[in-house]
Amino acid sequence: MRLDIQGLRAVAVLAVVIFHAQSHWLPGGFIGVDIFFVISGFLMTGLLRRDLSGGKPHALRDFFIKRLRRLFPAAAVVVLVTLVAMYIWAPVTRAREFGFDAISSLFYVANIRFSLSNTGYFANDVPSPYLHLWSLSVEEQFYIVLALLLLALRKASQRVVATVLSVLLVISLVTSIALSTLQPDFSYYNLPTRGWEFMIGSLVSLGVPYWRRLTPDAVVATRWLGAALIVLSLIITNETMPFPGWIAAVPTVGTALVIVAGCRTEAWARHVKHRVDPVLWLLECRPMKYVGDISYSFYLWHWPALIVPLIALGTDLTVWQSLAGVAVAFVLAVITYYFVEQKLRIHKGVKFSVLRTTAVSLAAALAMSALSAGAMVHAQSQIDRATQLLAGTDKSSGEGTDTPLGNTDFPPAPVLTPALDKVGTLSDPLQAQCLQGYGSAEIVVCTYQPPTPPTKHVVMYGDSQMDMLWPTVKAVAVQEGWQLDMIAKGGCPPAVLPSFPGRDASLIQTCPVWQKASVAKLAELKPDLLITTGFADPLLHQIWTTDQAFNTNWTNALAAYDAQLPQGMEKLYITARPTLFYDPFTCLSQNLDDPASCDHPLKDFITGGLVEAEEKALAPLGYKFWSINDIICPEGICSPVQKNYVVFKDGLHVTDAFARAIAPLAWGPLTAAMNGEAIPPLPTGSGSTPAASTPAASTPATSGVASQTVTNPPTTSATAPAPPAATTPTSTSTTPAPVEAPVPDPASADPSTATLTPSAEEPTSFTPSAKTITPR
Repeated sequence: MRLDIQGLRAVAVLAVVIFHAQSHWLPGGFIGVDIFFVISGFLMTGLLRRDLSGGKPHALRDFFIKRLRRLFPAAAVVVLVTLVAMYIWAPVTRAREFGFDAISSLFYVANIRFSLSNTGYFANDVPSPYLHLWSLSVEEQFYIVLALLLLALRKASQRVVATVLSVLLVISLVTSIALSTLQPDFSYYNLPTRGWEFMIGSLVSLGVPYWRRLTPDAVVATRWLGAALIVLSLIITNETMPFPGWIAAVPTVGTALVIVAGCRTEAWARHVKHRVDPVLWLLECRPMKYVGDISYSFYLWHWPALIVPLIALGTDLTVWQSLAGVAVAFVLAVITYYFVEQKLRIHKGVKFSVLRTTAVSLAAALAMSALSAGAMVHAQSQIDRATQLLAGTDKSSGEGTDTPLGNTDFPPAPVLTPALDKVGTLSDPLQAQCLQGYGSAEIVVCTYQPPTPPTKHVVMYGDSQMDMLWPTVKAVAVQEGWQLDMIAKGGCPPAVLPSFPGRDASLIQTCPVWQKASVAKLAELKPDLLITTGFADPLLHQIWTTDQAFNTNWTNALAAYDAQLPQGMEKLYITARPTLFYDPFTCLSQNLDDPASCDHPLKDFITGGLVEAEEKALAPLGYKFWSINDIICPEGICSPVQKNYVVFKDGLHVTDAFARAIAPLAWGPLTAAMNGEAIPPLPTGSGSTPAASTPAASTPATSGVASQTVTNPPTTSATAPAPPAATTPTSTSTTPAPVEAPVPDPASADPSTATLTPSAEEPTSFTPSAKTITPR
């Protein structure tokens, strides 16, 4: 066992743990995973080359059995304990997601699941406790590819093997650089864009005979240079950078250099120790060796130890709570190392045969998968019970569907709508298709086209806060005979924002590109009415610390955006909405017998004076303003259930059903804005229905070939007052460019991750998150 490699393992795991506990303490701590990858490539290549070139029978079989004994037992224990913890503390509405996360982790495909779910660390208020296991899945997949490759090249010379690995390394690196910006989630999680990091270690392993010829001075210089690159990465790398890409070359090359420096014989290494080499002393000291020994178990436990308390407490952890979680993880790692890892590796009584090892591991994985499935079934029964209980929270009657637009109120639903396990569904597939993900800069124009020539042309433009109101605005467009387009990207408001701590790295790369292209598209479309809004991210308070500074800078950013817009159109801005600093849906699922305990004042969830500041800044620019806060939170109280409608699907977005239900209240503001009139106040009491508008007809502009346009053909008459729920839209693309459909926030998924479903009867699963940070 090389002590310097154990020291590198200690550096890697400590970096990751510190980053996850308090990311600002070590901004580049996530590169610890990259250090692990290089070490794995080095060790596994050397092991396989020795066994295969020596003609050892059953070399591959023995290799995989050893990997299974080494890695699976500890991982299975962590998955099982975490599964129990989730059953006790996690909201039942997340059971399906967590269950599938556990199963994918057991079968080493977690990275594929998370990449297809657009999931990053802290992608939700409650991240998956299995998210960190993506790296183990990548390792296992690399072992399979490496073993088959070396088996095929077992009779080839060292130079041929090195050449093949070098070619694959370059291909993987180029792919990683390209996709780290274009498809950051895929790039971060998957083997094709991570393989080059392992192969750096593989090439170091093949070059061991050459590294043994290094002079003492060269060894010391190489080790110091490698250590400097690692330290530099820990300090200057941060989550706003596209990763892995070329940036990951710094810590991986640094790790490779440290390994190269330790490749001399033991006698020669002892000679070097007498030279002044603090780096080697630090890597080989007893505490670092010990942490390196337990690094695997420590890595397995640290993330659940931080996430389980987050779930149980329902709020972000303090510094001391995070440190307590790390301490618990360390203790559990020590226990797991001695009583699971070591027992199953060296105890004579558990050196099972190949068949028995495989059978026991598979049985354990299947048993825990069955437990996960059972937990999901039980959670579903609880959801059904909750739906029935909550359906009685509003005793008033009413259908809440075919309500004439322009009505002074909307009637309640006859039953709880949607059911608790359907809060993230969308009735209109076009809406899910339109919202672009964090990593996409593509301009997609989604279009509702009335059955007759449109009377007016409306464009909705903004982030997921705009997208969530598509059902509301579309109902008015259907009644008025308007053409309705939407251009929307999750996490990318109209305001031009600076980079700031906690903002998703892929957004920093793609949002400015998307905004610029969107403004150009608006100039091409030339709508009669532009409706826009955006999320004033609370994370901005990290740089704009007072309400006054926040309001001033936010509204200045909005004004900067407006200066780029074409002239000659009416403009309606939907003012700031509440940012709930808790998940109302989770609160609801945990307080089924007392849903009122989840009610909170609106004033607690909106920056003081922000609405007024937005109006003051944008009114001189010709904007009309519509506030829906009194609709979402009537009488200043935000409730999870209103008139038998589940209002919120998370802390930022209303449910699709609620957005459709409030359409009667949108007719007045939208038609007034179209006609350049003052926005009428929200009616109170019975009130009178506004007179119908008679707008002049206009011919909408067509979209250009540079963007993708998806059209929703009409299914109702332009004069019919039925809301969007009455329609069954289908979507067709007018250009051959594919629609990007990334992956969710698994239930915790990002709004950008919704996928298209064939009909309204099979709604899209769509569970946006309040905050997404690129996975590290």
